[in-house]
Amino acid sequence: MRRSFPTATLLLALVALCGPVKAQTVDLAIEGNEAFAEIELAGIASAELTLRFEDAVGLSEENLGISVTQIDPLSLSLLDRLPAGSSLSLPAAFPLMITIHPPSTGGLSFEGMAEVELYTTALHYTPNTPLRLFKSSNGATFRDITAETSAGSYRVRGNGGEWSDFLIVADTRSVDQTVDGKFAELQSALSAASGDLDTSTFDALQDRLDDAYAAWLADDVSRAIQDLVGFENAVRAAADDGLVPNVWRSARDLDNHDGLLRARSETLRYSLGLAG
Repeated sequence: MRRSFPTATLLLALVALCGPVKAQTVDLAIEGNEAFAEIELAGIASAELTLRFEDAVGLSEENLGISVTQIDPLSLSLLDRLPAGSSLSLPAAFPLMITIHPPSTGGLSFEGMAEVELYTTALHYTPNTPLRLFKSSNGATFRDITAETSAGSYRVRGNGGEWSDFLIVADTRSVDQTVDGKFAELQSALSAASGDLDTSTFDALQDRLDDAYAAWLADDVSRAIQDLVGFENAVRAAADDGLVPNVWRSARDLDNHDGLLRARSETLRYSLGLAG
């Protein structure tokens, strides 16, 4: 059942990679730290988009900068932005890319993670579904940020500490390959944050990540997941103490390491759950 939206409508321009598509009217509602948008591309696909913030300031229709593009699932320019290999594809039943690009002159800021949830009847959930939520920032390679998938007809949730393009991707890579890749991405994010962390904070987080990876290599998936929960809790506690930067704002002049690290750990835990 669709959500009823009480506030004003947002006009989203949908431009196909293979030609223009008429603009569609999408209902948008803001309630506290949440935003809800109902997307409709007549005769092709519809979706409900929910954004949840831990703590947002300046959350408004104008400051979100949401747009939607109809894509060609066979477009080489888009497929080239997916991770290398032939095990990823774009479902023809949902040829939409959602972009959230708050204007730099807007007043949006938030602390920690921002959750993105997408629900559509154009796709169907099965317990072994390969459908995942992918994101890309500034035209870079898309990566899997899935934290949860569920029925009705297909619902997917992911988190981040910054904004991006979002796609639903059919990912049939092996779980081991995905987990190894996400461990590498989390390590890369932690290494990138090192310049903004004091030595003791970085070392404590690195030790927790090392423990999780060692458990994975030892085929102890349950322990790896527990270690990652500890990693996320440690990141959050350090951020609360002012030791890990945790703010994103539209000027793009701050690095939200708290949100990025916890989001990458959470999607890694999702993949580990599939491996277990």
